[in-house]
Amino acid sequence: MGNTQTIEPVESVKSINERFDLSDTHGFLPENQTPSQMRPPYNVLLTVCNKLPELIRTHEIETVVNELEMIEIDPATTHAEYQTLYTILCLIQAGYIWHRGETIHADSVPKQISWPLHLVSKYLDIAPILTHGAVDLYNWQLIDPNKPFELENIRSVFTLTGDKSESHFYLVMVAIEHEGRPILNEIIRLNLLKNTSDADQITKSMQIISTQLDTINQIMKKMYGGCDSDFFYNQLRIFLTGWTNEKLFPNGMELENVGTNIRYGGGSAAQSSLIQVIDAFFGVKHQNGFLASMREYMPAKHREFINWVESQSNCTSLLINDQIKQMHSECLEKLVKFRTIHMGFIRHYILNEADKNEKLNKQSVLSVEGTGGTELGSKTESDSTEESGLSKMLQGFITDTTNAKYPV
Repeated sequence: MGNTQTIEPVESVKSINERFDLSDTHGFLPENQTPSQMRPPYNVLLTVCNKLPELIRTHEIETVVNELEMIEIDPATTHAEYQTLYTILCLIQAGYIWHRGETIHADSVPKQISWPLHLVSKYLDIAPILTHGAVDLYNWQLIDPNKPFELENIRSVFTLTGDKSESHFYLVMVAIEHEGRPILNEIIRLNLLKNTSDADQITKSMQIISTQLDTINQIMKKMYGGCDSDFFYNQLRIFLTGWTNEKLFPNGMELENVGTNIRYGGGSAAQSSLIQVIDAFFGVKHQNGFLASMREYMPAKHREFINWVESQSNCTSLLINDQIKQMHSECLEKLVKFRTIHMGFIRHYILNEADKNEKLNKQSVLSVEGTGGTELGSKTESDSTEESGLSKMLQGFITDTTNAKYPV
């Protein structure tokens, strides 16, 4: 008998998408929108989640959660059901912890929520706390299925407050994730490119990435038109907060049947895998470790994809002519613009509102940190640009992005 040789399967955009739980049409978003109904026994949790704005407003959430029957996770639970359960349980947990405000927050979560959330989070391999995945990736529906997927045609299925500003805050990121799908496909295509002298393909892919970055930046700017800064800072922000603050949580969080002294940061746009994938492809190296720490708050397959891009990408080998080098620089400029817009959000929604509260003598422990747990720092007398610990970190990300440009 002759020697047999194992033939490795040829990888494709489709096979990579399947390996890392990505969608050719939706990127990091699930292809199927979040359901409005769930089968027993999960329908009980969905009913509670649908009533969260009222339960939080009246503080009845405490009683409702404490009186819940323990729900078993069915072995036949589908991947999509796990995603929806993660959103529902994270939102209920956040409402339970923070419904009475900062000073009388809960420091223990009943087992009726903590245990099923532990199992669901373990399945998805993601932190058991409200994240970008919970409020954005797994929390959207098309308003009109016959119309395109765009910001104006999507809605959040679940919210904590029922306020339109809350939904808009989530949906801007949902729309961005959807517009990122062609970027992911082209990054995969270029990483799989065997002939790195194929100028036509490299140019075409770079142009698609550049165009989509423009679109994403335009969506970013729509945040201001639909999310009120006073509402975000004084009402929504607390529910997005984690359990890392030593003054508020000297003993961390107790998750019944799971563990004690547990600490996780809160929800943050930095938990989106999209921008980190773009960084990885273009070779952006960040000095600050914050973004790397956010990968714990991403679905496992998505952070594995970032690792794959980092291991496969050699973007400089694709810069084979002056036109492609110029396009490479333009893409990084647009990424800088994205980060600049985001830093504007920090000033508008957090730093400016913190200043207003300080003038009204409404200071609190949480007024000095972002939802992800990053300290805001303090302004100096000579600083009129509202520099802070958080904005300095973001400025560092901008500098790191600029430094990744290839000399043209």
